Amino acid sequence: AAADDYGVRGLNLPSATRDVRRRVNVHAPADKEINDNNLLLAKGCQALGISSKRLELNMRDCLGCGYCAEGCAYDRKQGTMITFIADALARGVQLIHHAAIERIVFKRRGGDMVAIGARGTVRPPHPGSQPNTVPAGALEIQAGIIILCGGAIESPQLLLRSGHPDPYDGLGRGLVLHPSLPIIGLMDDAIVNYRGISGTIFSDHFYESHGFYFECLFGHPLYGSLVFPGIGSEHFDLMLNFPRTAAFGVMLIDSVDPANRVQWDSTHRKSVIRYRLGESDKARLRFAATRAVEVMFAAGAREVLLPSEEPVGPLAAPRFRTPAEASYCSGLRFLPHVTTITSAHCQATVKMGEDPRLGSVNSRGESHFARNLLVCDSSVFPTSCGANPMISIMAMARYQARRLAAELPRHDL
Repeated sequence: AAADDYGVRGLNLPSATRDVRRRVNVHAPADKEINDNNLLLAKGCQALGISSKRLELNMRDCLGCGYCAEGCAYDRKQGTMITFIADALARGVQLIHHAAIERIVFKRRGGDMVAIGARGTVRPPHPGSQPNTVPAGALEIQAGIIILCGGAIESPQLLLRSGHPDPYDGLGRGLVLHPSLPIIGLMDDAIVNYRGISGTIFSDHFYESHGFYFECLFGHPLYGSLVFPGIGSEHFDLMLNFPRTAAFGVMLIDSVDPANRVQWDSTHRKSVIRYRLGESDKARLRFAATRAVEVMFAAGAREVLLPSEEPVGPLAAPRFRTPAEASYCSGLRFLPHVTTITSAHCQATVKMGEDPRLGSVNSRGESHFARNLLVCDSSVFPTSCGANPMISIMAMARYQARRLAAELPRHDL
């Protein structure tokens, strides 16, 4: 924590992380903030000798409305929109919203490719939005440094469609998603599930041995309707029993596979995402599903369901009525369009590394192939960061911003 990276006084990741945690008010929830659904995960884990912990949250005076996953309407969740973006605006930064950047503009200078700006389109703002700082229409930006923060899906696409060099065919490759399998439990009595804070309990018991977590994050009924299995009357009955439904998820730390990638289809002008679970990841997810079903039964569920229509063992679909039937999860194949797997943590498509054959950017986030272009988002992680990535992304942004401010001469500024 006392390191001076790149000779910049006080620059290190521990200090950047500490700054971020303080600004977004990261803290553990109090006992009264843990709702029934989260208590059930803790109960099930304890019954089977599996450790569990409390997630740390970036909230302030939460009202418990239950819309955490859909967006807090009361600004109690201390996301970047009301913290770091507000800080930047207060310091005179110009924000252009409802803008789609179509390409980064490059220019040759003395044999080097240099990023000099960006082009895009500003759309008319949605009703209720704050006034924009520029009118709708064509947008052209000129800048001494371009910092790309489009995320692991858009960043490689923007680089590719902008003509950024890719001599080793690495851009967009190695996508990791933290694939997550919902575990649904039907309880005898009504519980508080999506009201309150939806995610406060998790378990990293199997992280070191098998590379996965159990995490609570119960969604609004609209989200539940998309995840619940079945069609017609079966699905309708599940929704009618929503107040008696418990749920948590298995979050897998997936392996890097170059075949999993983000591409830009220049012919049809659209993105293409290719992703398949590898066989070793499937094996770990089967084990995780088995343990998770057992945990849900240990928490008191009378029936446990997976969002799948795959036959497993003697069952036409994974609808388990006894803990012993959890072993049938060993037959899961995770077939596309048959088993629902969710994701929210896309990473590792513009990888960081000092060797340009292995990474598109260096440890400063600078492109190996174009000057004055930096990438600073989850795409630069070489592999999965191994956890929910919010703090990792924000701490990296804090770190790179402080470094960049001290090293502007590297970019002829």
